[in-house]
Amino acid sequence: SDFLLHHAIIYDCPQLTQLLLEKKINPNIKNKKTGLTPLALAAINQKTATIQLLLESSTVDPNIQNKYGDTAFHEAI
Repeated sequence: SDFLLHHAIIYDCPQLTQLLLEKKINPNIKNKKTGLTPLALAAINQKTATIQLLLESSTVDPNIQNKYGDTAFHEAI
């Protein structure tokens, strides 16, 4: 199941992403099925504005692995 932050990224809503980050939504929450974090999802979908927003957040961990052991960096390439 996806979370609100995941949906904001899927539907390319950087303003909503920013609002959720300001409201202290956990930016490292994983999709239960895929293990994707919001940052990995943004990387897969090439949402550069959202990637920048997430990386500017001091709480985002770019090293979190999905269920296959890949990080957001792996997803970006």
